[in-house]
Amino acid sequence: MSEAAQKCPSLVTAWRVTYILTGCQEGATKVIQESIDELLQHPGVHDRHRLEMLFYSILRRRCLRFPARCELTGPLAELHALAEPDRSAQVLLELNALDAEEILHLLNVTKLPPAAPENPALADALAHLLPTPEEDKQLIEAAEAVAGRHANKKFSIRNPASIAVGIGFLLMVAVLTWNFLGKAGTFPDEAIKVATQGNSAGAEQFDPVTEKTGGLQDWFILKGFDNFRLPPGFDRFDAVGVRMFRYEGEAVAQAAAVNGDDTMFFYSFPSQKLGIDVVPEKSWRITEADRMVLAIREEDDVCFMVAFPGKKKDMEEFLRRTAK
Repeated sequence: MSEAAQKCPSLVTAWRVTYILTGCQEGATKVIQESIDELLQHPGVHDRHRLEMLFYSILRRRCLRFPARCELTGPLAELHALAEPDRSAQVLLELNALDAEEILHLLNVTKLPPAAPENPALADALAHLLPTPEEDKQLIEAAEAVAGRHANKKFSIRNPASIAVGIGFLLMVAVLTWNFLGKAGTFPDEAIKVATQGNSAGAEQFDPVTEKTGGLQDWFILKGFDNFRLPPGFDRFDAVGVRMFRYEGEAVAQAAAVNGDDTMFFYSFPSQKLGIDVVPEKSWRITEADRMVLAIREEDDVCFMVAFPGKKKDMEEFLRRTAK
């Protein structure tokens, strides 16, 4: 076993998960790098377990986006060829990356695939999915450099495993840096993409309704979505349409409501599964995008977002009048 695998097993495991899900070295490199970049946008997550779940959520989402390709062979290729979400579940289980309950939550499923029979060939292939001795040396140097134990050292990220080993230390440094720079209030990019997709929907894509927004939860429950949550003060608007759509495979609830002479949209969707984290909970973040102004908050791993035409000052005034 390599020295890096002995010292940082959980971080090397993340690299292995990525390698198998993407099916190739190029995919693993790209996904690990992009996942770290995205994770650095969530500096307020201090809880280690939540941080790990958020990282794997981002990692898996980006793995599934990567164009289908497989350079794996033997049992690893067979594992890569499984259909989702069974493939992700099986990979995470085989590598002991997360426990069963965490995998159920991550994949948003009610049960895991049947336990696979013991496969010595697969176990052997996984055991040998390790960096070369030269790469292993880079792993240790990378971890030490990022941790600041050798401030005068620089390290190369020529392979995805080098990045993986440094993840834990990178996160710690990133949290401190972002907090001191005051950037914890960044509006999540994924939430902007959700709003961009939802705001472009035509009237014919909505089911018409004539009731207050506070009475919409039953409609969404009947559609299989149990987490349509309105913050205090947002239940008194006149709703005119409702619909469900999917973003990156996750269900998003959308309601259209009257806001003066304009139409505004309410959104409710899972935060962790989309790699979104708004801290502290119940606090608002505001941004402008495509002539719309957006505001988002998070509570109990569910995001609520409101969007309407306007500027930041319009949203600030709206929240001042509405939010309780």
